[in-house]
Amino acid sequence: MKLCRLFGIDVLIDSSWFLFVTILMFMESAQGGNALIMLGILLLLFLGVLIHEYAHALTARRLYGIQTRKIVLMMFGGAAFLDRMPWGGKEVVVGVVGPVSSFVLAGLAYPISLVFDPHGVVGAFAFLNFILGAFNLLPVFPMDGGRMLRGALHACGVNIILATQICLVVGLICVVTVFAIGLLSISVFTVIIFAIMMMAGFGELRMVKHICKGERI
Repeated sequence: MKLCRLFGIDVLIDSSWFLFVTILMFMESAQGGNALIMLGILLLLFLGVLIHEYAHALTARRLYGIQTRKIVLMMFGGAAFLDRMPWGGKEVVVGVVGPVSSFVLAGLAYPISLVFDPHGVVGAFAFLNFILGAFNLLPVFPMDGGRMLRGALHACGVNIILATQICLVVGLICVVTVFAIGLLSISVFTVIIFAIMMMAGFGELRMVKHICKGERI
């Protein structure tokens, strides 16, 4: 569903986002919480993800002339669909601005939450943006950290396909390590998230091979 068009880029919302919001509001209500406050927090998170994706899109356009066809907001985040990939050091720059924007939002919201924060919504917004930024730094596709690692490897002369394969291995090691040291408990929810991430990683590899077919990158 198309939400709006900002800075020449269409913003769309996937149906999974509405399912995600509905489930969380139901769970909050079932536990005796306030579903409307949960909705407010999710809408602010929605805003944070949108700003995060626009940071990628506008940086790619302003610095490298790469246009963005659309931004899609989904259940577990969002994605900016660029017309072409920014290889090498460009991928590092375009990748890092997303987490930076999330950390900036968290840094701006936190002091405000100490002064004015009805129902803890602003504090939740600061916390969720910090988590969004940190989570995106993981060297796992399709997170920004995975793209930054690939860009750095390619900038150092590693073939883009090999660089993508290395990132897949690093991502797998990272996921196993996160569970092994207990940073996240193993549950159906976390397993599904990381399974989706690994599937996205292999999808990225297929896409890169397709782009590079007949080309030397």
